[in-house]
Amino acid sequence: MAEAPRPPEGVGVSFRRLLLLWHLPPSNTAGAPIIVRRLFRDYDPGRLEVLCCAREYRAAARSAAESLLPCPHTLFPNFRPFTLRPHFFFRPLLDGLNCLRLIPILRAGRRIIREKRIESIFTATSTAEVNVAAYLLSREFGLPLHYYETDDWEACNARGLPRWLIRRYQGEIFRSAAGLWLVSPEMIRDVERRFGVTGKFLHHFVDAGAYRRASETFHLAPPPAPVEVAYAGSINSMFRDALAAFCRHLNAGMTLGGRQVRLSIYSHACPEEFLGPAVSFHGFVPTERVPEVLARAHVLLLAVSFSQTPHIQQLVRTSIFTKTIDYLASGRPVLLVTPPYSAEVEYFGGVTHAVMTTERGAIEAALGRLTADAAYTADLSRRGADLVEREHSLEALDRVFLRHFRGDK
Repeated sequence: MAEAPRPPEGVGVSFRRLLLLWHLPPSNTAGAPIIVRRLFRDYDPGRLEVLCCAREYRAAARSAAESLLPCPHTLFPNFRPFTLRPHFFFRPLLDGLNCLRLIPILRAGRRIIREKRIESIFTATSTAEVNVAAYLLSREFGLPLHYYETDDWEACNARGLPRWLIRRYQGEIFRSAAGLWLVSPEMIRDVERRFGVTGKFLHHFVDAGAYRRASETFHLAPPPAPVEVAYAGSINSMFRDALAAFCRHLNAGMTLGGRQVRLSIYSHACPEEFLGPAVSFHGFVPTERVPEVLARAHVLLLAVSFSQTPHIQQLVRTSIFTKTIDYLASGRPVLLVTPPYSAEVEYFGGVTHAVMTTERGAIEAALGRLTADAAYTADLSRRGADLVEREHSLEALDRVFLRHFRGDK
């Protein structure tokens, strides 16, 4: 069942007519779409228009149709017909071809703005031509542009024409934005250093009460039952190598006080080599079931890449992840396996247990403490819940974000 919209504070004041222009449709399919869907879940659907990629919309409609925002969606084409390997060689060429979509995106955007009397434009980190189109439309029609950098824009795009477009327009977009939101404190500092603009911190929001109720309802099995660890979320280049190391350690055999340690992975897909006697894959979990799934684990895992590839390092330094907020809301202890320079450590280090290596001994010791030291884990859980209630609850969403789109602002 899809979540029912809840009226935000100040619901009597109407929202501005908004064009949400993004490569992806907001939905429950992955991290960034989940964040943006939550931001606009309570927006008046009669005053919201989504303009997004046809291929991505069809994919979301197949896997999570009930989570698409209940407002009109206009689709623009995908000019990248297939994927070729090696990615390093072909991706810049194919993504460069997709930059030609700028023309049909501008055409569709102009029509929507005129017909629907749009008052503001919102976009988030996307393919180069999509964010540039949002900027050009805002300038052409004199509309305020609201930009959300969910991940480092340049690092997310291919070499060649996409990065040329980003370097040409990024400073102008940041400096002209009526609202500039950034996904981590480190990204705020990075943007200020590079462009002389100070953005506002914005991340994931959750119904904290739903997570709390699930954790209070489900009672974890005591010893000698296995120690259950859960990982919920995407497995991409920002997580893959660290998660692979964790899986290898568990599949080689790990016990704590005679209890086997087992990992359950919840995601759209999982590499076959991760699976084994102690690691199992359970598929994608709809948003409404996430609190229940997390409540069944003794420890919740986030494994962040230690890759030395420059664009991955930049993403790790500046990005924090939706799953961490979900984990903290559940009240279960959170284990971060992460390099010391990650944005996760800076923002969540005080409410999680961070291990800054993938070595087996350090991971085993961390799991041992998180399953045996009740006072320590209770303190972590309390501070994590406080952070969620203060900065990432539905009540905070209106104060931090939605108020900027009300008709009286």
